[in-house]
Amino acid sequence: MKSALHSSVIVSALYAGDPDHDACRKVLLASRHSVLVHAFAETFSTLTGGRLGFRVPASVAAVSMGSVPGLTRMMRCFRSLLSWAAALIETPLQAMYSCAVEARR
Repeated sequence: MKSALHSSVIVSALYAGDPDHDACRKVLLASRHSVLVHAFAETFSTLTGGRLGFRVPASVAAVSMGSVPGLTRMMRCFRSLLSWAAALIETPLQAMYSCAVEARR
């Protein structure tokens, strides 16, 4: 049976200071599981946001999440999605900037 992991399990598995770290790490590394995009984003937000009393730099959180076998594929998909979104946003912004520059002339 395949299961989806909750972000709290992933955070606990990645954060050695969590009381459930060992148990969650075993689950994360030993089972075949799914990670929904929402749980992936929530994990990143929790690690970098400081709500739990610690804050991990975004680059460290990305590397940590990308090193977990079950999250590696999700990281590749997430990077592709971010690249696509950046391109989608950048093109209209460039067009608006060009219009603004042209309007000043």
